Amino acid sequence: MYLSGIVFLQTSGLVNKMNDRHNRGSGGLQLKPLVGLAMLVVVVILVVIASSRLDSEARAVLAGAICALGLIVTTGFLIILVRQYHDDF
Repeated sequence: MYLSGIVFLQTSGLVNKMNDRHNRGSGGLQLKPLVGLAMLVVVVILVVIASSRLDSEARAVLAGAICALGLIVTTGFLIILVRQYHDDF
């Protein structure tokens, strides 16, 4: 009786429908990088539009602030990496 029920489920396509529901959730993982890339493109476009309206001195200040932020973030990651490596030994 039990074996015939499994065969019926497999031949009726119910098992495939259940697998489709289960696999449908992983489609969000493929969508996340695309959404992130789209957001990055929008931010870059907005920065270009905003910076085109600034004079040269304001652009220099903005570029300096962006470089400083990049330096701070990179240094922070390096400190965290060194601390984790040092704590392991």
